[in-house]
Amino acid sequence: MVYLEWSAIWDMSIVISVLDGIYGIGALRVSYYFISGGSGIFVQIGVLIVVNTLKWVACVIYFNDCEERKMEKKIDDVEMGEDKLESNSSKT
Repeated sequence: MVYLEWSAIWDMSIVISVLDGIYGIGALRVSYYFISGGSGIFVQIGVLIVVNTLKWVACVIYFNDCEERKMEKKIDDVEMGEDKLESNSSKT
């Protein structure tokens, strides 16, 4: 149960850092204050669900971006190869 609490504090401090602009130890203190309130377990579970969903969305976006860059590089390499072939054939 301690891991769940620490994980929720950590994840919530990241959200506080992004949304409120409170960083480092200050964000950890604020998240600990919120979680140590009366409905701490509900906040923990809610934060974990939201943060895990955001992690998956970020990973999917990053993966798609990498795929696009890889495809653009392949297209550029093919075009460069065709240009080299044309320039070599015109020289001879």
